This record gives sequence, C-alpha cells and structure tokens, in this order.
Amino acid sequence: MYYYLDSREGDDSADGRSPQTAWRSLAKANTRTFAPGDEETFLRCCAGGELGTESWSLDDVREKLLGKPGVAPERVFFAEDAQGRAGATATAVFEEGRGYVHMVAADPSFRGKGLGKAACYAAVRCLVDAGYDYIVLETDDFRAPALHIYDWLGFVRTGVPDRVREALAACGLADRIRE
Repeated sequence: MYYYLDSREGDDSADGRSPQTAWRSLAKANTRTFAPGDEETFLRCCAGGELGTESWSLDDVREKLLGKPGVAPERVFFAEDAQGRAGATATAVFEEGRGYVHMVAADPSFRGKGLGKAACYAAVRCLVDAGYDYIVLETDDFRAPALHIYDWLGFVRTGVPDRVREALAACGLADRIRE
C-alpha cells in the first residue's frame, strides 16, 4: 500500500491513500524505535546503501552504532509498511551544539515507498523535540533519492564537508572536488 504526501494541500486527518486525500506531513507514518533483536533489521535496511555496513556483524551494530557517543536505541528509527515490516532506518545523534541525522537507508526492496522519508522525518522530529535548532547530515551528491528527501525536509546544501575536502587534499585529489 502506498501513502501520498502533499506539504501544501495535504491534510493529516485524511487517510493518505490517494493524491486527493494526501497527508500534509509524515506525522501519521508508521515508525518505531530500535528494540532488542533489531540488529538484523538494521543491517537489512542498510543493505546496498553503501554506508560501509556491508561487512558488519550483529555485534558491530551494537558496538559501532549503538555504542557511538550520542546514539541511543530510542533514537534509531525504523519506518514500517502497512504490514509492519521495517523497510528504512535513520538515526538521530545528539552532539554538542547540533543534532546529526545519521545512517539513513532503505532496504532495496522497500525503496520508492516513502519509508526512507518517514524514518528521516522521525529522526529530525526527535532532534527538534530535544531542542536542537541546528541539525546537520552528510551525504554524497550521487544519492538523488536521498537528496530529494533532505530537500523536502528543509535541509540546505552547503557543499563538500571539511573532513572530505581535507582527505582529498591529503591524497592530492583536491582538484576533483565539485562545488
């Protein structure tokens, strides 16, 4: 089942099942947080997302994600389809002076169904509710579907992150940076 969104004309009290009854926001989307045993769900959602998790084990999820400073299970979100199957994930990281949206990914078999948008919205909403007024995320310019979501959420593109710029310069590849 698909749900429709229209940020201008939508109505969150509508059923969201047609363009004429679209939701205005993702407030009604099915999202939940990380629960014990969700390590496999997280890895499935990240499969094919080029996030560097391809070789992760279940212990790696616990250590490299849940063990990361500023991350907690209640801030790792999953968006579910109408049958309750998690298809996308996003993490809200609490950092000093800023909120950070991290590890946004959708299981390839669930892509294009709005679940990535719902998971990302839940992470942003968590950060806003926690009082963050400065929220960042980093992504690559070839991730067109993700960029569309981030634009929809109101993120402003600012160019190449300093850490990437410095790494490329250290390798003699600074001339490859596209602004």
